[in-house]
Amino acid sequence: MRISMYTIALFATLGIGTVAQAADLLGTRTVNYGSETDVIVVGGPKTYRSVRICVHRHAVEFSDLDIIYGNGGHHDVAVRRVIPKGECTRWIDLKGPRRIVQKIVLRYDTWGNTGPRAMITARGK
Repeated sequence: MRISMYTIALFATLGIGTVAQAADLLGTRTVNYGSETDVIVVGGPKTYRSVRICVHRHAVEFSDLDIIYGNGGHHDVAVRRVIPKGECTRWIDLKGPRRIVQKIVLRYDTWGNTGPRAMITARGK
């Protein structure tokens, strides 16, 4: 596969990596400072095998995620680590067959109270 220099320059300008291109954007959330619980609502009937959480603009310390499926079931994921800005969690495998993801509940803490607030994105594949 040959990628032109124009395509590489475009990806670099937009901050798009090749992994991000292979996954669907499930949603984004700009989060507040301090300990919080927020929800990324995912719409649509598309199914996924795994999800990944990425952090932008400010580091976030996650305690856990609760992935709520379309059938009402859920998957509690213990993250328990700081995700620096510009980095992501590992791909989190969803239990069972491909799943409809209804929402992702984020439990986290952000450090400090200056600078831009963190933006969290969820991707699925």
